[in-house]
Amino acid sequence: MIKEFQGKYRWLSNFWPVQMEYKGRVFHNVENAFHSEKSDDKAFKNFCASESNPRIVKKKQREMIKLRSDWEEVKEDIMLELTRIKYQNPELQRKLFETGNQYLQEGNYWNDIFWGVNIKTGKGENRFGKILMKVREEIQQSHILHKYLKQKKKIVLFDGECNLCDWSVQLLLKNDPNDTFRFASLQSDIGQKIQDQYGIDNSTMKSVILIDDYTKYKSKTSAIFSMTRSMGKLWPLFNIFWIVPKFIRDAVYTWVSKNRYSWFGKMNTCMVMTDEIRHKFLDYHE
Repeated sequence: MIKEFQGKYRWLSNFWPVQMEYKGRVFHNVENAFHSEKSDDKAFKNFCASESNPRIVKKKQREMIKLRSDWEEVKEDIMLELTRIKYQNPELQRKLFETGNQYLQEGNYWNDIFWGVNIKTGKGENRFGKILMKVREEIQQSHILHKYLKQKKKIVLFDGECNLCDWSVQLLLKNDPNDTFRFASLQSDIGQKIQDQYGIDNSTMKSVILIDDYTKYKSKTSAIFSMTRSMGKLWPLFNIFWIVPKFIRDAVYTWVSKNRYSWFGKMNTCMVMTDEIRHKFLDYHE
């Protein structure tokens, strides 16, 4: 649970600086854009757009305007719309992703019990926190791997032309007691889309990719260790090699990876896809 939008979670606040365009004007933060909608006065709207300090805008709006008559009916919809715009920013969207499924509470000490929760009393409707969680859920649902990640699956991206990689996939298929793994070849359409989503340039990084998170991925030996932790039999014991410094184990991995075609050859035929394993391959399941 995130109890208040301060410290390392200050970016969740409407005061956080982020350039955003709304109804033909560019604002410095959500707070200013939100107050601009309280009136149809163009001079006030321009002031909200030009002023960067949300505290000044919040103070001035009490002095400068007569509140529009339908404000109570529309204010939550406006806040939702502005919050969606804010989290179109890639960095802020990544941060929101990383809150996972934590409850987001706009805790405060100034007794705003409509948008937030009074930290001293624990009372409040937390309307803004709920809007943030709604936007987070919308972003998660639009993610290309959402239906797998919400089921705690691990997605393995592998080289579909490599005999060694094919052997590795076969090994995972035989040692997947909890039906954890899902697969896609790097060369497939879905594999390319996943790489685009995560910003993976596999032309320069020759590695198996393991994904179990909305924004991050594992590669090289970190991916291998994550796989073995979910495999059956004695495979989790392989993680004892975690004590080897990462730069050493990754160097060995890179050496093998660079020579995988010359040592193990390339695939001449496609993997035989049976009904039993078809659901594990995103290339077929999508």
